[in-house]
Amino acid sequence: MQILFITQLFQPEPNLLTGVEFARQMQKFGHEVQVLTGFPNYPDGKLYPGYRISFWQREWLDGVEVIRVPVYPSHDRSAFRRALCYLSLAVSMTALGPLLVRKADVAFVYAGPMTLCLPAIVLKWFRAIPFILSVQDLWPESVTDSGMLRSKWASALISGGCSYAYRKAAHMVALSEGYKGLLIARGARPEQVTVIHNWCHPAYERMIDFKNGSDLFNLNGTFNVVHTGNLGELQALDSVIHAAKLLQTADPHVRLVFVGSGTRESHLKQMAAQLGLRNVVFVSRLPLERLPDVLRFANLLLVHLKDEPLTRVGIPQKTQAYLASGIPILCAVEGEVANLVKRSGAGFLCRAESPRVLADAILSIASQPPETLRAMGLSGRNFYRENLSFSVGSRRLADVFESVAGSSRKGTQTALSLRKPEEIAQSAPFPSRPGGFPNIELFAPQHLDDAVTAHLAAFPGFYLSWLGRQFLREFYAAFLHDRNSVAFVASDARGRALGVIVGPLDPAGFFRNLVRRRWWAFGLASMNSILRRPWKAWRVLRAVSYRGESPPGPVRALLSSVAVLPEAQGFGIGRKLVSRWVEEVRHRGVTGCYLLTDAEGNDRVNSFYRSLDWKLEFTNATPEGRKVNRYILDFAEPALARGEPLGPLALANATQPGNTASASLKRLFDILLSGTGLAVLSPLLLLVSLAVRISSAGPVFFRQVRVGQCARCFRMVKFRSMVRDAPRLGPGVTRDGDPRITKLGRFLRKAKLDELPQLWNVLAGDMTLVGPRPELPCYVEKYTPEQRRVLQLKPGITDLATLEFRDEEELLETAADPERFYLEHCVPQKIELNLAYARRANLWEDLKIIFRTLFALLPGIPGRKARRSGATERTPLKIG
Repeated sequence: MQILFITQLFQPEPNLLTGVEFARQMQKFGHEVQVLTGFPNYPDGKLYPGYRISFWQREWLDGVEVIRVPVYPSHDRSAFRRALCYLSLAVSMTALGPLLVRKADVAFVYAGPMTLCLPAIVLKWFRAIPFILSVQDLWPESVTDSGMLRSKWASALISGGCSYAYRKAAHMVALSEGYKGLLIARGARPEQVTVIHNWCHPAYERMIDFKNGSDLFNLNGTFNVVHTGNLGELQALDSVIHAAKLLQTADPHVRLVFVGSGTRESHLKQMAAQLGLRNVVFVSRLPLERLPDVLRFANLLLVHLKDEPLTRVGIPQKTQAYLASGIPILCAVEGEVANLVKRSGAGFLCRAESPRVLADAILSIASQPPETLRAMGLSGRNFYRENLSFSVGSRRLADVFESVAGSSRKGTQTALSLRKPEEIAQSAPFPSRPGGFPNIELFAPQHLDDAVTAHLAAFPGFYLSWLGRQFLREFYAAFLHDRNSVAFVASDARGRALGVIVGPLDPAGFFRNLVRRRWWAFGLASMNSILRRPWKAWRVLRAVSYRGESPPGPVRALLSSVAVLPEAQGFGIGRKLVSRWVEEVRHRGVTGCYLLTDAEGNDRVNSFYRSLDWKLEFTNATPEGRKVNRYILDFAEPALARGEPLGPLALANATQPGNTASASLKRLFDILLSGTGLAVLSPLLLLVSLAVRISSAGPVFFRQVRVGQCARCFRMVKFRSMVRDAPRLGPGVTRDGDPRITKLGRFLRKAKLDELPQLWNVLAGDMTLVGPRPELPCYVEKYTPEQRRVLQLKPGITDLATLEFRDEEELLETAADPERFYLEHCVPQKIELNLAYARRANLWEDLKIIFRTLFALLPGIPGRKARRSGATERTPLKIG
């Protein structure tokens, strides 16, 4: 299951719930996690070292993908600047999120500020991603009670927006029973809300004995009352400072320790100085590993909040940490926190905002026997472990994720496990494709991030990994766009790439041309690597200046890289990838292949290639002194020389039609027309988007993998004209009257408006305006060697076949088996027309086809339907 976290705070910011540890826990449960957040600046409103605001940034923290978008950093007392911080992050996520994040099964919104619901709602509209809302604060109460907002109309506006977000959420997670009651009072259904208490940081759970702390703050020998966390308005700590004044006179042995920071920190320090307090210690915000320096000497932990309706139903996150620590608690607040402390038997209760009552309570507790206080602390720790711990809470949240994702898929089980491959195929959201596990398929754009992840995980200390994720991404992307290379992935039944293998057919000059084509991208990636490790800049320059080479003798293909996720190793995935790659290379007419791998400290990899009959040719040394083995695998005779049929994805042995100059002119023509078309038609595109979103459940766009030029797969985009999950509900072809087509979809198909988003594919270079319509991989695999010649052409939006076969759906309606009829009768004639176009392709021919297409779309034009006499099978196909 794919999970998207939408959160304001993420590491290195303090984040207890949706931090790296929680994301890693979800990965252990078999799920994939992606995080959408801002640049780190909490709690001081200053960017953390090593970060600077940019348009967007993708990074990996402990194996978790994190996408950061711009935010105005501010967490001071200014309501305007705080609002600007919240709104800027929401706007950035809303604008960039749909473009940057992958398709997810469920989104989890960790809503401190409710403005984070805006990107979640937009993702639900346009990407059909249901979202779960974790209600950490109740708005507008959290900003009105803290004094940040006093405008009644603004409060009413926020309240209305929150109610709308609650209605749109697939499920809500409340941190207390009090929060759940308020959400139900605002219109939520009881079954829509689950109470899951927050937990303390998992790393904190592992160090709660505090045996390693040192007395850096001179706390030994006194009775220390410790308050940790935010020093803000809601904590009402002025009363605690006044209580300290009373305690200084009554018992100098008692000391109050404030650990943390916040908007009231300077004010509290000034108060303590003015009152001449010697029993108050302020400790700045500490990293987690430094907390034992204070908590080892804590005798009592203090929870103090302003007596407001909001504080009575909420539970501050430090409460769970207090319970886990095994130290007794003094709770100076009524409501849910008091109930939790009382249920756990972990401490004492008193009234809030009363210096005299608080001072008397502390004096009374300080006089208790140490055994009594120790027993209270242990009672709280046991209660935490059994009811509130990270393992308990994360498992309950994972159950909610799976339930919501399963409901959106009509009950389909989504949890996967890489430990038993057979179980992956059985529990996948759709049946495994023929051939068993894993599925070996063409390397496509949607696999790029998975390929980079697999490489970094499989070879963390190797040269390419050292160059960085951005450099690796450019390296693997090169094989997507080069027709003289071979690249495959091994995917699970959900399409996630578990392993990747890539290599050029002729390595001589391949890398030089690669850098030449993408010089700006490799330049940026190289600069990034050099800035991280300036002392190894020469290695980066060597990598960029590498020109590629071939061993002496006949031309051999180079197996550049094969990588399998560590958790997927041991199931034969690497062996299947290498075998499939070698088979395809042999079918392309190459006489052999070779590879390079480290000779020392790499016994497992060397044994792997020897077991596949690769022969060690010789061992060489690099300029750095690294020993490298060169393995070769020669074929007795290439497949083409023996006259064997080509592999299912190989191209016919022919050259790309047209010369470089005409291809460049055609590409310029595509860019100008597609860019202009997207700009001019943007109002129409927006109207159609809204109509699709309103008319039926599901995403606005339909994306599907198609086979492009040189058998390279890409993801084609169209307006959705069918019901959700239509490919799983019927065959790949549609005919007139297909029940999967929506009412609006029939109009869009008739007017060809559903094809307009493909202008983006043209602008991106995956398609052209005029060229053969792209087919599904399952149909291309059935092409004959002669028919595969059409794959030398870049697919297009319109072509001669589209004009001839405009009304194919009506004709397929009469066929007993539409799919077979299409493959046996329609495909051969379409390919014949496209090959005829290729022989005379030029810009003038393209213009004529474009004008003929526009003319055919006009209503009331005689003869615009396909001719039925003599060629009844000539009609255009709709797939998906």
